[in-house]
Amino acid sequence: MIEAMAMGTPVIAWRNGSVPKVIDEGVTGFVVDSIEGAVRAVEQIGGLDRSAVRQQFEARFTASQMAFKYLAVYEELVGSRRRKLVKRVPVAISMPTVDDHPLQPLPVNGL
Repeated sequence: MIEAMAMGTPVIAWRNGSVPKVIDEGVTGFVVDSIEGAVRAVEQIGGLDRSAVRQQFEARFTASQMAFKYLAVYEELVGSRRRKLVKRVPVAISMPTVDDHPLQPLPVNGL
């Protein structure tokens, strides 16, 4: 689905799994539940703006957009964990540094 949208191609897909989250109904394609719905979607798909499909892809699914979204989730999770730790442990937590655990080179056999 995402690959088609990257090319500005609208998508028709069965309502299954992540399909409803990926397809923006009436903008990037249609989500169907029946053969009749699929036939109607085929009849309507020519009316969708291919540049709008590509724009939605760029706004939601490029590598940089997905990376930013992952970072936002990680930051939310870390922030949530920090808030819980602060509530439970009112003292500073020190993390080990590289100096505490020096890295040793791995032995390379035959070289």
